[in-house]
Amino acid sequence: DGTGEAIQWLIAVGVVLFGATVVNPKSLYLGFGLGVILAYPFDWYAPNPDLVGEAAAVALVACATVRLWLPALGLLVVLALSHSRGGLLGVCCAATALAFAKSWKLGTAIALSGALFIGTLAYLGAASDNAERRGIWADTINGITLFGHGLGSFRYVFPDYASHINIILGTRPDHAHDDFLEILFETGVVGGFFAVVAFGVILARGRHYAETLIVIATAGLGITN
Repeated sequence: DGTGEAIQWLIAVGVVLFGATVVNPKSLYLGFGLGVILAYPFDWYAPNPDLVGEAAAVALVACATVRLWLPALGLLVVLALSHSRGGLLGVCCAATALAFAKSWKLGTAIALSGALFIGTLAYLGAASDNAERRGIWADTINGITLFGHGLGSFRYVFPDYASHINIILGTRPDHAHDDFLEILFETGVVGGFFAVVAFGVILARGRHYAETLIVIATAGLGITN
């Protein structure tokens, strides 16, 4: 698992480096959006519809920022059908950032409206799922150390800190359902610091607002991913 996660990090670095060489990424956004739309009817994201919802959310932000309205509409439909709260959160974060750039009042209004809507969806969901997710987050926080437990260690080390959920009779999570907490758990406070710095560098080097909003959307859905 550690090797697998290291490869994922290398792929992410490669994507960032490749993206930095692309002058006009509009065709990439279109391809990404069409790929998500075409994959949905064939159920290629089964059995977890959240995966297609999260991908649709990022592609939606990408296509909308470069005014590819038709694929953006299709992605909005996919996102709605997936019922992905994480995907909605990502889109809401991007919309809030864009609104704040124009007016703090508009940004505040969108942030509050989005929080109310997503909070309502979460409340209407299964109470057991919500409680389990909060328990996983609490136990993950308890396991955060200075240098972490190593890449890919979450699945194996998490049971040592599981006091809020029953991993024997209930679910034994493979991930923390929060990208930031899992980074802190596996790489520690030191690794988390470098992750935040890297995130800031990527945001600062965005050549136009589309790239910035895509990164914000990805980070937003990572809160519950």
